[in-house]
Amino acid sequence: QPPPYLLGWPSNSAFIQPEIEAVLRQGATRYPAVRVDLSAEAVQLRHTADVKKTQLNQEVAENSVELDWRDAGGRMHRTGARWLLACDGGSSFVRKQLALPLEDLAFDEWWIVIDARADDDLPLPAKCIQYCRPSRPGTFVRGPGALRRWEIKLLPGETPDDFREQAQVLKVLREFVDVSRLQLWRVAVYRFHALVAERWRDRNVFLLGDAAHQTPPFLGQGLCAGVRDAANLVWKLGLVHRGQAPDALLDSYQAERRPHVREVIAVTKDFGLIIGELDAEAARLRDERLVGELQSGKAEVIRQRFIPGLVDGLLHRGADGAPGAAAGALFPQPMLLTGDGLPPARMDDVLCGDGINRFVLLLQDAALLQALRPETLPAAMLALLRRLDVQVLLLSQATPEQGLPEVRRVSETASLIADWLQSHAARAVLVRPDRYAYGVASDAAGLHALLASLDAQLR
Repeated sequence: QPPPYLLGWPSNSAFIQPEIEAVLRQGATRYPAVRVDLSAEAVQLRHTADVKKTQLNQEVAENSVELDWRDAGGRMHRTGARWLLACDGGSSFVRKQLALPLEDLAFDEWWIVIDARADDDLPLPAKCIQYCRPSRPGTFVRGPGALRRWEIKLLPGETPDDFREQAQVLKVLREFVDVSRLQLWRVAVYRFHALVAERWRDRNVFLLGDAAHQTPPFLGQGLCAGVRDAANLVWKLGLVHRGQAPDALLDSYQAERRPHVREVIAVTKDFGLIIGELDAEAARLRDERLVGELQSGKAEVIRQRFIPGLVDGLLHRGADGAPGAAAGALFPQPMLLTGDGLPPARMDDVLCGDGINRFVLLLQDAALLQALRPETLPAAMLALLRRLDVQVLLLSQATPEQGLPEVRRVSETASLIADWLQSHAARAVLVRPDRYAYGVASDAAGLHALLASLDAQLR
């Protein structure tokens, strides 16, 4: 996808996963409250309930969790917490202990994955390639630096044991590249699955990442989906923890993420079926269809357009109960100028200097600011803006009048926000902390309705 980049970064970026995980683990050590125990093994999980006293001196039971686990030295520990986030992979101990079933989307294939470092002058494609060969389907991925990856489908009659020896690996790889110009780095045989957990929450336990879903790699969305899970859940936990929203808000995690990831997996599965077709005649007909779609312009060729928005959960709704215009759409991240003489910066860098993502109310022009005056804004909505510490942005250099909530004036270097608002016939947008649009408005009445809707849902 060409610039300007809708989310502030190039759409397709290759990285080596162990390296980024090492950076994330090191980053976690900045926080005194974070403890990192590597090579730990979960042994037993149990739900508990703590009795808490409310501000009215009423005793209520608050669900919590205890986990027994074994450290790398074999010592046993017991840790209690209000919530447990199970990010423990496709063979998740937590999912199995809680007997949370999986929906099978009927994709189950063995593929060999080969990572290698290539000679500088080895002629290879400049971008990722899917080889839709009935004789041997495969994928070429251009990684960072000299790293290159091939994913090659096992044919009927082949098993993972057939590729224990390097000689057999090289024999298959020769169908794609001159192996004498490569240094093998890593070889593994994977079973590509398409699975989604039926339930993502059991009281105060939540599944994230591969514990909740597994996708074939053809769209490059496995780890990305796990990151989206975390981005969806953690700000909601923060609101509940601070008493700014009821526990029921956490049910929106599954309501939002499961349909989203299920659609991504379904699209990825379709890609896998297209790429992995083994019947020669079916492949010939497929090729004719794909060429025709490309020539007619019908075929979609930008990967990000296969990623859906949200269709349920914490979204502004119309009178019919369905999500309103733009609700659930991913909001762009422009480069912003803040009028303080500093160079342009991405919106998240402008807004999240303290590391916390908040709701953002963005207004296209100063006229809508009148709707936020204390004498026109209902008290409950004013209290909502203050309770959530909503950041109000004015996409204009006009000076706000006195007596209005704190407003930050910004402008964008391109027209990503302006184009986005125009496409939704809107002049204002309320953006969630995970940067999905809660809803849009075109006038003062619509803006009040937007805030009233959020206030009601968070009560």
